[in-house]
Amino acid sequence: MPTMSSCRMPSTSIPTATCRSELACLYACSGITAFGAVKKAVGHDAGKPILVIGAGGVGLMGVRFAKSVLGREPIVADIDENKRKLALENGAVAALDPRDKEARKQIMELTGGTGVGAAIDFVGAEASAQFGVRALGRGGRLIVVGLFGGTFSMPLPMFAFTGCQIMGSVTGSPAEMKEMMDLVTGGKVTPVPVIKRKLDEADATLQELRKGLIMGRAVLVPVSPWPGRAPRPRLRDRSARAAAGVLPARRARCRSRTSTPSSRSGRSICA
Repeated sequence: MPTMSSCRMPSTSIPTATCRSELACLYACSGITAFGAVKKAVGHDAGKPILVIGAGGVGLMGVRFAKSVLGREPIVADIDENKRKLALENGAVAALDPRDKEARKQIMELTGGTGVGAAIDFVGAEASAQFGVRALGRGGRLIVVGLFGGTFSMPLPMFAFTGCQIMGSVTGSPAEMKEMMDLVTGGKVTPVPVIKRKLDEADATLQELRKGLIMGRAVLVPVSPWPGRAPRPRLRDRSARAAAGVLPARRARCRSRTSTPSSRSGRSICA
């Protein structure tokens, strides 16, 4: 059952009435991370599929946004066969193993021999970054999002010879958040697979995530304190709470004071 949620940012209020709560929390975190990275590929894709490296939860959202933002399905590279299959099921035009000796050749064939105009590395390891650079065409852009770690080196003359760019991306801006949610609520983005777990399954879910066993995204859903009905609204104003049925209306208690200087006139004071 869809619920009403909102994401508030400076001078920005984004209603997500048509977005289920478990999806709303994803878009406000991994969603805007993937969307911000894909936006950095706009104008650098050379009218050809971009390369998405890593088809985990964030990378899979990048696959979805590539179609919505750039207008074409991306090429996906991942070492996990199951994630490559999932990427194909979620819009990738092709999925390959970056460890394959023919991987770069496959990318050249898919791009008409030029290489990709942009590659987004959702892994952020030395091997994934190196693969991304090798897949670029002249003047291509590598966008590093993942935080796996390691070092990266490249001969300086290669920057001049290839004209490539390497940049990082952490998240998107408030304006991009609104743009993303407009696409989502407009039905222009297909949701990624979501696995819902109970809050007390957090540790087990993290272990599965660490082992790469989560396909898509996992969301921890707290148990409602009011089973079978929507949570009651939190209203600060007492009269508003009473009107909403959260708090019974409090009767005014009046008493007559005659002993204090302020009430010698016999006025009634209501508490």
